Amino acid sequence: IAVEQGSYDEAVNAISRITPEILRIKARNLEFERNATAQKDWEDLVRSFDPTLPKIVLDKQELEEKRLRLAMNVLRVEADLKLGVYAGVFSEYVSLKEKYPSDNENWRWIPLGSDSTFSRISEEEAKQLKLESRPNRITPTE
Repeated sequence: IAVEQGSYDEAVNAISRITPEILRIKARNLEFERNATAQKDWEDLVRSFDPTLPKIVLDKQELEEKRLRLAMNVLRVEADLKLGVYAGVFSEYVSLKEKYPSDNENWRWIPLGSDSTFSRISEEEAKQLKLESRPNRITPTE
């Protein structure tokens, strides 16, 4: 019985040591659930005012990936087919900034390296494409 009493006392001591941590975890879980519910309620409320908002909220990484995809869609063509990417897209990537320096118009040119895949265009056509693809460009007719 003494051995059993010793085991019982150890169990009671272990329970009393971990009980505060269990209560703290339960409190944090309740707070998390309240915050998640409040966030969903807020999103639903805002969405009720603007039905064009997406149904699924993106996390930080998904939002950054989407931003990069959208930024990469801003392309231009120059002479020997290079991918023109706005210089700001590489702002967080030091090695890419060094490998592809920006030009005086704030574009980074990445060679595609597939001359046999695409037909070449004249330099005049390349200049015209560059002019047409500039963001916020103003044409003489505007």
